[in-house]
Amino acid sequence: MGNTKRGLWIGIAFLMMGAGAVGVVLPILPTVPFLMAALYCFARGSHKLENWFRQTSLYQKHLEPFMDKKEMTRKAKLTVMLSMTIFMGIVVTGVQLVVDIL
Repeated sequence: MGNTKRGLWIGIAFLMMGAGAVGVVLPILPTVPFLMAALYCFARGSHKLENWFRQTSLYQKHLEPFMDKKEMTRKAKLTVMLSMTIFMGIVVTGVQLVVDIL
């Protein structure tokens, strides 16, 4: 694989990792899908960076249990369900406001 492709995979990996880190703080953004994408991109771009990512606390806390057991904890499920419910409520309310204005 060429250096350009590897660089692109690594750049995307860092973007996904950043989005996953933001998702830890903001309940609206999902954390696990972004971190899974980051892991995939790191694996495609650099084995050294993939190994580094697996050693980060971000991976170990949020993705490792999911990857090892192929299941989500009850807390993770509740967090996802609650954040999606809130997000969908905001969207529905916003759409209703727009419809009322028009």
